[in-house]
Amino acid sequence: MPIGSVREIVTVRACVSPLLTGPATGAKRDDVVEDIFQALRDQAKLEGKATSTISSYIAASRKLRQTYPEHALETLTLRQIKMHLVHRVDVDELGVSGLKSEVAGLRYLYQRVLEQPDKAAGIPWPRVPLNLPQVLSLAEIELLFANVSQIHHRAILVIVYGSGLRISEALQLQAKNIDRSRMVIRLEGKGGKERLVPLPNIVLRMLELYYRTVRPVGPFLFPGKDPSCPVSRNAVGEAIHRAALAARIRKRCTPHVLRHSFATHLLENGTSIRVIQVLLGHGSIRTTVRYTHVDAELLAKVRSPIESIQSVKIV
Repeated sequence: MPIGSVREIVTVRACVSPLLTGPATGAKRDDVVEDIFQALRDQAKLEGKATSTISSYIAASRKLRQTYPEHALETLTLRQIKMHLVHRVDVDELGVSGLKSEVAGLRYLYQRVLEQPDKAAGIPWPRVPLNLPQVLSLAEIELLFANVSQIHHRAILVIVYGSGLRISEALQLQAKNIDRSRMVIRLEGKGGKERLVPLPNIVLRMLELYYRTVRPVGPFLFPGKDPSCPVSRNAVGEAIHRAALAARIRKRCTPHVLRHSFATHLLENGTSIRVIQVLLGHGSIRTTVRYTHVDAELLAKVRSPIESIQSVKIV
């Protein structure tokens, strides 16, 4: 049952303003909307949603609110919600990935906060084209690392590829997450789920070199200019972009591509898809199957079981 039910919020406010039944004064209406957004934050936090996910849900809800400023969110019809999403695509030129994010946010708003499951279920889920991700070869990755000028950026990228971390997980690392005795990294991933990933010796050596050189201050292993916060994702993205240009790598290079490459190389080395699923922290193996990339060389090496049959009648 969702906490801080919107019905409770509305009941408290209803004495002073009929906000959810028709137009009302802007200030009072805004107060109720902010209460709804706070209820969304609280609900999502209790469910262990990541901070970035909560921010995405709030942003999607605010966009809907901006489209219908004179209407209460609870009274919007399914058609109005769909028209809003069409406007976001046709006029605001929202891409498929952004549309998917907004649909997820609005579904959550109506399902878990406004308690209108039928309306939530009626918001169509966009079909995302299945594009195989870019994957870097081992030689390209080695060349990329060699061209990262700053040691803290290099350490982050090495751990992203070496242990298959999300960039958000790498940036949130603290010294306590590194278990040298067991050679594992303890992570709190999406939804607050804890998982262990291997700490390869080369990654450990890179971290030791980084620590000796930088002597980071503050709670995070990779602090930013403000030691109380980790280095920004943008800074890491810019660093890998510069390294790719210097290395003359024409493929798209991002921390996410390194994670794709980690999964693909494991698969090519014979690691089972189930193990890769656990390492990546995917809740569904279908996500892992989409995530991994099997290149043409690997497919060419696959030996069909039919080749074990001595004789096959063709005609």
